[in-house]
Amino acid sequence: GEPAFDFENRYLCKDGSYKWLAWKAYPIKAEGVVYAIARDTTQRKQVEAERMQLLAQERSARADSEAARQAAEAERSRTINILESITDGFFALDQAWRFTYLNRQAELLLQRSRSELLGQVIWDEFPAAVNSKFYQEYHRAVAEQISVEFEAFYTPFNTWTSVHAYPSSEGLSVYFQDITQRKWAEEELQRQQLRSQLLAEITLKIRQSLDVEEVLQTTVKEVQKILKADRVLLFRFGPGAYNKVIMEAVVPGWPSVMERGIPDDCIGPEYVHRYQQGRVYTIDNLDSAQVHPCLREFLLQFGVKAKLVVPILLQQKLWGLLIAHQCSSPRQWHAFEVTLLQQLADQVGIALTQAQLLVEESNQ
Repeated sequence: GEPAFDFENRYLCKDGSYKWLAWKAYPIKAEGVVYAIARDTTQRKQVEAERMQLLAQERSARADSEAARQAAEAERSRTINILESITDGFFALDQAWRFTYLNRQAELLLQRSRSELLGQVIWDEFPAAVNSKFYQEYHRAVAEQISVEFEAFYTPFNTWTSVHAYPSSEGLSVYFQDITQRKWAEEELQRQQLRSQLLAEITLKIRQSLDVEEVLQTTVKEVQKILKADRVLLFRFGPGAYNKVIMEAVVPGWPSVMERGIPDDCIGPEYVHRYQQGRVYTIDNLDSAQVHPCLREFLLQFGVKAKLVVPILLQQKLWGLLIAHQCSSPRQWHAFEVTLLQQLADQVGIALTQAQLLVEESNQ
C-alpha cells in the first residue's frame, strides 16, 4: 500500500457553527480504494485556545510587580481554579526541572500525589523518561524557547500521551492527555488495512491456478512468508493415505513433517468434530500448555514450541487443517494473525471447491 497521510480541515455546519476534523488516510493502490478515519478535533481546537489564554494569564501573573501582588494572587487563584477543572493534566516546572504545581488530573495521569512531587525533580521521580521523547522535547522547548507538541509512549504506564509544552522565563508549563484508546483504534485500523491488503494479494495468487497441488503449494509458501513462521503445513483428513501432511513450507534447519501421519490417538473424533464446527486451536508455549501426551510427543519430534491451527472446510465439510509452527521460540498468536489465517483458510476452501468442480466437469 501507499504511505498513510494526515490532514485537517474545517467544516461549516448547517447551524452556522464550525467543526474541525483530523483525517488519517490509508490508500490501497491495488484495490483502488482509500481507508480513512476522521476524528472530531473541534474540542481540541477550543481547548488549545483556552490553553493559550490560560498560559498568557499565568505568565501575566508571574510578571506582576509587588504593587499588584494581591491582584495577581487573585488572578492566579482563578487560573488555578480553571486548571483544576480542565480535563487535561497540567504541571509546571521551574528552571531546575522541579515541580511547582500540578492539577488533580495530572495526579491521576502521573499516578502520584502532589505531596510526593512538589519540589522534586521530574527526572528523579520518573527516571524511565530520561533520554525519552519527553526528555528531548522538554529540553528542546527550554533551550530554544519554543512551544512543542508531540505524542509519546511511556512504557512504565503502558500509555500513549499527547503533550503541549510552553517555555517561559520561570520554567516550563505542560498540558497533557492520555490518548491510549485513540492510538489503539488507529493501530487496529492499520491492522485491518494490512489484513485486507494481504488477504487480497494471497487470494489473487491462490485463485490464479485451478490446479489443486499448485493451490496448496502457494498457500503454505505465502502463509509462511507473511506470518514469518518456521513451518506451515496442510494436513488432509480422509481415508487411508490421505490422513497426513500433504504440503509444507519449512525454514531450512528444521525437520520436515511431509508425508508424516499423525497417530489417531492424537486426533480423536471429538477434535474432528470441533474442527468441523470451525474451532481454532492455539498453543503459545508447548512447555506450559495442557496438551495430550501423544500430541506433545509428536510436536517435540519436530521442535515445535508454538502452533496455530485453523480448519479448512469444503462445502461445510472438514477437508483438512492449515497449521503454522513456531520452532525457534514460544510465540503469542495475535487476534490479527488468527483472523487472517481463518480468512485464508476460507479462500483455500473456495479455490479447492472450484478446482474440484473443474475436474468433475472434465471427467464428464
